[in-house]
Amino acid sequence: MDPLEHGTSVAGVAAADANNDVGGVGVCSECTILPVQVAHTNGSVPWSTAAEGVIWAVDQGADILNLSFGSQNNASVLQQAIDYALSRDVIVIASAGNCGTETPVYPAALDGVIPVGGHDRDRERYSWSSYGQWADVAAPGCARSITPSGTDVMCGTSFASPWTTGAAALLLDVNGPMTPGDIETAFEMSAIQLDWVETGAIDTTMILEDSVAALGVESEQFSARSVDLAGQYRGDVVRVDLVIKGEVEDSEDDLSGGDFDVTWDARSMNPGFYDVAVDAGKTTRSRTIRLQIIDGSGFSDVPRDAFYEDAVIWMVADEITTGTSPTTFSPDDNVTRGQLAVFLHRFAGETSGAPAAPFSDTSPSAYYADGVDWMVDAGITNGTGPTTFSPNDPVTRGQLAAFLHRYAGHPDQGSLAGFSDVSRNSYYAAAVDFLVAQLITTGTSPSTFSPDSPVTRGQLVAFLWRFAEEPEV
Repeated sequence: MDPLEHGTSVAGVAAADANNDVGGVGVCSECTILPVQVAHTNGSVPWSTAAEGVIWAVDQGADILNLSFGSQNNASVLQQAIDYALSRDVIVIASAGNCGTETPVYPAALDGVIPVGGHDRDRERYSWSSYGQWADVAAPGCARSITPSGTDVMCGTSFASPWTTGAAALLLDVNGPMTPGDIETAFEMSAIQLDWVETGAIDTTMILEDSVAALGVESEQFSARSVDLAGQYRGDVVRVDLVIKGEVEDSEDDLSGGDFDVTWDARSMNPGFYDVAVDAGKTTRSRTIRLQIIDGSGFSDVPRDAFYEDAVIWMVADEITTGTSPTTFSPDDNVTRGQLAVFLHRFAGETSGAPAAPFSDTSPSAYYADGVDWMVDAGITNGTGPTTFSPNDPVTRGQLAAFLHRYAGHPDQGSLAGFSDVSRNSYYAAAVDFLVAQLITTGTSPSTFSPDSPVTRGQLVAFLWRFAEEPEV
């Protein structure tokens, strides 16, 4: 029995025997405790004494260290002892503190330590629990444990920490040797997300059972389209199902290596929030993520099913454009030559280092300057005259065809277009043939291309998307 009593109650939460004739049972009731007293009789824990205790416990063969003490004063001397433990794959778990603030508490906040906050039955933070992104996980902050007079309910992160230590010990018992990184990964993959700690609440059911252990998507907000969800599973899982509103939308049964991919075809879904669940056969083994479908591309002026909708979504995702405002794309606006230079330069990957173009009407500080310099250097344009580029003039369909043809390296497609308004002697004739051959355009009618008409923003993004061979969105 710890003369201060605290250590005995902490140890009981982690590993009290199920048949102890006193009451209470530990999380890992068959685990062995190696008691190390580092507190003085007044309850204080000098960092140097704690460091000696850590090193001694490691040398005695401890697998996991539970540190249920702390202070807001940094413990650099203890960091060296922690590093010694980690170097020998000893797991270190510590109470996050009972300050009720985001201020880091040590030794929990030291590198390599797993800090634990305290939550209630609803996984809400106890008001006294320290919290913040420096705190990794949360566990029950009140637990029944052994006291000198029997058992009692003990509260504080001092008791959330041994609860987590017991869970880690169960993982070692099931899986065999694990590194501190393995334990952290197991916690991350199975935690129930909370907004007041970095990883979430420990869920021993998810840790130990066959389950979908993690689920992720590139963005939690997207247009109505096919969405790929990737994740990891744990244990003897034979099939993973994607469930939307109780209906299985996709499954994967060719499982190996712990990873899976499923797809939600959300193209017909209305805008709104959806709880997307992936499970391994039982609802208790599922992982759920809330996703939001936004209307089309997210721009109020890009209609669903517009010929340029997918192109706009792709251009935004590839950071080629952010629209004309946060909510508008202006698809019917004409594209200027300066704007085209920016679009095409970003489409090409924004290469740098091109010499300044010899144009008197393009300022070096203009938003399109780098794009114009690149276009000239790449042989895509010579300007509208020896000293002019005319950045504010609209781009015509004939000019756009010529620009894309030159960007592609002047491929010869033969005389394919057959448009009545495209003269075989025009500078853009071969370029129009190229666009038709690559299925980038079918003209403005079966017999016309309208080479002198201005290019709209909707048309431009559609041309670029098709030029890129219609990447998935």
